[in-house]
Amino acid sequence: MTHSEEWRTIAGFNGYYLVSSVGRIKSIDRYVKKPHTGDQFVKGRILRIRKNRYGYPVITLNYLGARTHLTVHRLVAKAFIPNPQLLPVINHKNAIKHDNAIDNLEWCTSAYNAQHALKNNLSPVYVSETHPNKKLCAEDIHAIIRMYKSGMYQKDIGIRFSISQANIHLIVTGKSWWQVSKIDRPAHLSSRERKERAAKRALIYGLD
Repeated sequence: MTHSEEWRTIAGFNGYYLVSSVGRIKSIDRYVKKPHTGDQFVKGRILRIRKNRYGYPVITLNYLGARTHLTVHRLVAKAFIPNPQLLPVINHKNAIKHDNAIDNLEWCTSAYNAQHALKNNLSPVYVSETHPNKKLCAEDIHAIIRMYKSGMYQKDIGIRFSISQANIHLIVTGKSWWQVSKIDRPAHLSSRERKERAAKRALIYGLD
């Protein structure tokens, strides 16, 4: 479906930046205070978008002397797509990471996003240690599961191993590296085990 391009304000930047329904970002005409010359007029323009190491388009926005790095698909989704269930993840329906038009984006759960990535061969974590392009080994998988059981967040574990949170989710739920011993997997934690993991997480992250 083709729509005319619509622009909306990006929240949190005093109205200086706009995001479009097809994934473009632009700044607006504005005056910027300079220490010696006073207010200086700055012409609005379409901003350059680059890709991060995972292949997702990202943008850097400047405001009050601070630089903020943001993914374009999240800016589009937050501006245009309602999220009444407060779902945490944005999925690309056609599995094309640079297609950030609103018709191609949807809010979803981490589990749904991980399954979608696996179905479309987007996961960089391979299910065999003998795969020629493997990213992890069996020892890494055991370490990942131990970290998860100790209370670490999936996102932080992913940073440790330079892989995405979606891939960590696949590992700890047994959907990837299924040949690793199931003894390590926290697939079905009891109520007591969940409370113990929550307590460990509180110690790690300083949660009340």
